Amino acid sequence: MSVSVESVLADVMSLPDDAKEDLLERLLADLTARIDPEVKRAQLEVVKRRRDELRSGAVQGIPGEQVLAEARELLKR
Repeated sequence: MSVSVESVLADVMSLPDDAKEDLLERLLADLTARIDPEVKRAQLEVVKRRRDELRSGAVQGIPGEQVLAEARELLKR
């Protein structure tokens, strides 16, 4: 039996929010379990380095609204 993504999505969208959240957590857990541990380690190193740069003042953050506005402009091109 083949079920389309659209059919599954329609069913999911009719669920209560707490059930959607539970489903999302399970899907994310399944997908992240498949990520190569070496890739996870490398990503975590980058995140920690960038966090430390922000905390120390070595770099300055960009406000989220500015980032979103710039991203929207790039997508228009």
